[in-house]
Amino acid sequence: MRVADTSALYALFFEEDAHHSKAHAFLADGEAVLIPAEILAETVWLLDRKFGHLAAREAGATLRRLPNVEVQPSWDDPWDNVLGQAWLEYQAGRGKLSYADAVVVAWCRKRRLKPWTYDKHIESLAGAEKGPAPLGRSHESSLTNRRSRPFDAISNFAASLHKRRDRRPFQ
Repeated sequence: MRVADTSALYALFFEEDAHHSKAHAFLADGEAVLIPAEILAETVWLLDRKFGHLAAREAGATLRRLPNVEVQPSWDDPWDNVLGQAWLEYQAGRGKLSYADAVVVAWCRKRRLKPWTYDKHIESLAGAEKGPAPLGRSHESSLTNRRSRPFDAISNFAASLHKRRDRRPFQ
């Protein structure tokens, strides 16, 4: 299971992104992906700014329907406290780490998961070399049993965005 970063999710929908093909290949491999709710919110907002509301809404809905993707809230309680860890990561970053990036780092560190990111800074901070640990509240087993199929919906959607000249196709 990987924790998705906005850089990876954005690359799925923006054909001009340098990591677009790599993002499609990763998702098509079927590895389980956890998207923290904060990262989905940031991704949808960025897509909204770039392509318009309807495109962003469709992209978010597409992500939520994928068989190997799960969106989860970041817990903030004594048992898990991902948000508390994210705040510590954000403060320690001293302006070099956004809060959204700190959420990804916190999920990875708390659960010993690797990030799905194209941001080397997140990758280095997430401690990806630690390997998996028990996931507690996560539903990894339900995700790993739902293996992927070709993601034609994302490919077609990204291609339709690319064909638009004004980059805000669904106003």
